[in-house]
Amino acid sequence: MKTEPAHTPSLAGAGLLIGRAVCPDLEQTNWRGRVHSVFRRAVNVAVGDTIFSFIGEPLWISESGALARPATLAAAGPGSEFSLTGGRLFLDGEPAEDYRRATVWSMPELRGEVRADLLPGLALALASGPEHSPAALAGRVKAGFMKPAAAFARREKADFTAVVGAGPGLTPAGDDMLCGFALALASRAPERLPELAAACRPALGRTTDLSRHLLREALRGSFAWPLPNLLLALQGRTEFAPALELALSIGAGSGRDGAFGLYHGLRLL
Repeated sequence: MKTEPAHTPSLAGAGLLIGRAVCPDLEQTNWRGRVHSVFRRAVNVAVGDTIFSFIGEPLWISESGALARPATLAAAGPGSEFSLTGGRLFLDGEPAEDYRRATVWSMPELRGEVRADLLPGLALALASGPEHSPAALAGRVKAGFMKPAAAFARREKADFTAVVGAGPGLTPAGDDMLCGFALALASRAPERLPELAAACRPALGRTTDLSRHLLREALRGSFAWPLPNLLLALQGRTEFAPALELALSIGAGSGRDGAFGLYHGLRLL
């Protein structure tokens, strides 16, 4: 199978990547805020009402993120002071990274036909994997998502307000499904993203601040790397098996829920 070069960002020497949306003119930046949350691979920082992610390995880069070395991330903790001044990142007043020579990364072209022979593999992986929530709860969230998703695909009135924030965790399952559905929409009918955003907007205050930020990004057509990578694989533009494994491995269940939304979006739209 012919494949395109992988879009997965990689470290070249001491190189750094920074998402296009982080700053169009990095050296003029003067942001100050605090570390919002810390994970094994990422630190999320809050600047006013906006959250940016600083990532410990290249697989997670998004347009509103940047690639930082793991040692940098390990030194940060929730509540730590953060600043990005003149292209340089500081944590608790100490220099952490210099992004002035960082490579700028942006989303690849998402539009393209999905290979019919690959979709069953995604469906099988979703059906055979473990649930990260109690079965009854997982079933309710999925059923609650499917009804408005099908209505939206038929261009009927779709109410997604019960989906936003549905499920436990820092990024609830309903939000992850909506991100996957938005990705399918971006690949099939990107002109309808504002319509989906309008259907979700009344309920955005119900979810966590981190999940709200990620969902808003998705409704604008910007996604964290693993799901677009899975979409490219389904289009035959990169290898399917590693892209599927990566996407499903995100978080306790976020990757599986996002892939669920992507699969059904591709099937319905």
